[in-house]
This record gives sequence, C-alpha cells and structure tokens, in this order.
Amino acid sequence: AYLLTRKGVKLTKEEATKFLGAAGIYELPEPEKDGTYTGKKVFSMLLPKDFNLEYKTKLCREVGECTKEKCPYDGYVIIRNGVLEHGSMEKKGYSGMILEKLFSDYGPEVAREFIDRSTKMAVYAVTHFGFSVGIQNYHIDKNTMEKIYSIRDNAVKEVEGLIVKYKNKTLQRSPGKTLKETLEEQIMAVLGQARDSTGAVLKDYFGQDNTSIVMANIGSRGSILNVIQMAAFLGQQAVRSKRIKRGYKGRVLPSFKGTDLGAYARGFVGSSFMKGLTPSEYFFHAAGGRESLVNTAIRTARSGYMQRRLINALQDLYVDYDRSVKDSEGNLVQLRYGGDMKDPMRAKKV
Repeated sequence: AYLLTRKGVKLTKEEATKFLGAAGIYELPEPEKDGTYTGKKVFSMLLPKDFNLEYKTKLCREVGECTKEKCPYDGYVIIRNGVLEHGSMEKKGYSGMILEKLFSDYGPEVAREFIDRSTKMAVYAVTHFGFSVGIQNYHIDKNTMEKIYSIRDNAVKEVEGLIVKYKNKTLQRSPGKTLKETLEEQIMAVLGQARDSTGAVLKDYFGQDNTSIVMANIGSRGSILNVIQMAAFLGQQAVRSKRIKRGYKGRVLPSFKGTDLGAYARGFVGSSFMKGLTPSEYFFHAAGGRESLVNTAIRTARSGYMQRRLINALQDLYVDYDRSVKDSEGNLVQLRYGGDMKDPMRAKKV
C-alpha cells in the first residue's frame, strides 16, 4: 500500500485499470488534468465515499511543529469524503486506524471487504513497482564508515573513563544503587546512545528510498536496529537486560584479563554482519540470542496455559437480559458486565 500511495506516484489509465481490476473494482476515479491517476486516488477507491479520518503516521520524523498536510515526509494522513488527499499508507494506519474505524463505523462486512481488496491491490503493487532487498542495501562509503567507527570508539573510551572513576571510587552513585550497579547502568546507557547515534547517521546516509529503511519506517518488516547490525556494528549484547558477566572466574572468556570490565570484555560487539564477527564476538552474540530463544519458548507455553485455565474457569458465564453476568446455575457473578457494559471488541479504551 505504501508503494502505491507514496508521494509522486502517477499511473496511466491502463495501469490504474489493472490496479483496480486486481482488487475487483471496475470503475475509475477522476483523472488529473494531464489525464493520469495518482496512486492516492486509486487507493481511495477501496474506501467508503463518506469516510473521513486524520492521523500522524510512523513516517513523521517529528522535527519541530507538525505541519500536517505540508509534511515533507508525507507523514500526516488526511482522508476526506473517501479520498486520500495527503499522507502515505503504513502499518500503523493501514491495519490500525483505518481498519478500526471501518469496523466500528461500517461493520465487519465492510472491514472484511477492505482487507480482501486492499491485499490484492498491494500484492499487485509489489509486482508492478518491484521491491527487493540485497547486500548492496547495506554498503557504506569510507567517510560514513569512519564517522560510525568514531562514534563507536568514543563510546568505548567513555566506558573506560567510567571504569577508571569506579576503581578510584570517584563515580557519582545513583540513588538506591551500589557503585557497581551505577557503573553497569551508565555503561549500558553510553553504549545504547552510541547505537542510537549510529542509527541517525545511517538514516541520513541511506535516505528514504533504501528498501531496508522503507521497510523499517512503514513497519512492514524489521527495524532500524537490524540495519545498524547489518551495516555498522551489533552493539552491546545483553542477558536479562544486563551486560554478560557469567563464565570463568572474574571474566566471561579466557581471552580476557580477570580484572577487565571494559566494553569488549563484557559483550560489546564492534563488528557488523557485513564485516563478520570475531570468535569472542560470536560467542557474546550467541549468548544474547539464546536468551531470546528461551524467552520465546517459555512465553508461548505460559500464555497458552493461562488461556486454557481462563477458558475452563469462565466457560459457563454469560450476560443475562438484565445485563448482569451469571453462571450456568444462575449465581450472580457481576451486576453489570465489566462494570461498564462496554463491548471490548468495539471499545477503543478498555
């Protein structure tokens, strides 16, 4: 949907017909003065004629005051009387704002039809415009790479400075935390800031037309963090939201000194996937990856078991004609369903 509705997309009558035909629509919108059809108007044919909506999208960079329809990034959506006048489609609006309003105002059948038709049109858009990601997406020139390495190396030096302060006991302790906890907290903050600064550099270098950046911005797949890890460096690897510390006595791996509290000795990966990881960096990355894998397995099992118990416990409850909640034996469970009689399926705030 983004490929079709982005700024500057114009289609011939034949192209517009193919887009609409793919979605099962057999009428054309009003053409522009030059006889072409904008992608926004073609997409608008999926919406009801009296549909109105305004919202800020993820494409907005939030630099200064919001200029709404004058947004240089096309990040503010305005739909008036079923016509998309400004803004581009992305995940937040497409599957959230628009679909939610269609369902609540027009019912499930209209929402279903929108999903069916917009999906067919979006699939045709990818075929028509083409969209691919390759290794060239992450290639960086020498000057930009030096800028990124400078950010990384300065962060590592700042960490070394914090460690010196910690050993000299001149580090300012955070309220309610020990000196060691303060050190770890500040190190994580410094290395996290380095990653964020690198992300800003990469966004400026790659621009808005790089397909990896496009996917991250519109929310279809991945994030800017994935781009940073591919092109710049992986950054600090964490286990239970802390730097890696378990391993040998006083150190994680035997290739480091026992007293080394530095960034590289405790899980900081200064290489990218493009460049390749050193053996110690590979180990740290595997440690962080293992935790997320275990968490996924445990979270799935726990949430599934919780759902099963809830279904069994609540299976005989129903809402009676007087709007009270009762069980199969007529025992009163709640005077009013949910306390406010709101339908969670339609309520915006539950």
